[in-house]
Amino acid sequence: MLQTGRSLNDCDVRIPWQTQLKFYVVYPLPRYGIDLSAAFQTAPGAEVTATYTATNAQVAPSLGRNLAAGPNSTATVQLIPPSTVFGDRFNQLDFRLTKRLKVLGTAVQGTFDLYNVLNASTVLAFNPTFGPAWLTPTNMMTGRLAKLGFQIRF
Repeated sequence: MLQTGRSLNDCDVRIPWQTQLKFYVVYPLPRYGIDLSAAFQTAPGAEVTATYTATNAQVAPSLGRNLAAGPNSTATVQLIPPSTVFGDRFNQLDFRLTKRLKVLGTAVQGTFDLYNVLNASTVLAFNPTFGPAWLTPTNMMTGRLAKLGFQIRF
C-alpha cells in the first residue's frame, strides 16, 4: 500500500557536513607588465529529490476514504528524505592573463579570460518528478569559454 503521510524523520532535517573551498591567486610579472591569475572553487553537488504524484485511486485504499479534495484529486509524495542524496561535486577553475601597455601616452590593458578550464559538465539541477524523466538534467555548468577584452585609459 502507498503511504502518503510524512514520517517524523522529515520534520527535523539536518543537512550533512559539506565542505566548500574557494581560492584566488594573482601572480604579477611587473618586468613584463603581465598579471596571471586563477580562481578555483569546489562545492557540494545538487540535492537529489524524487516526488511522485499519487492519484486518489492509489491513496484511498490505505486511507480508507477519498482524499480531502475529492475523488479526482492527487497527493504529492516525497520518495527520498530531504538532504540525504546529492549529485557530483561542482569544480571550476578559471584563468586570466592581463597585459598592460603604453601606446602614444595612453594606457591600454588587454585581458584574456578562460572560464571552466577543466571543461567540467557537472549537473547543477535535476528533474525531481519520479518517472521516465527523473534525474534528467535541467541545468548544467557552462562549457569552456574564452573571452578577450581591452581597456583604454586616456
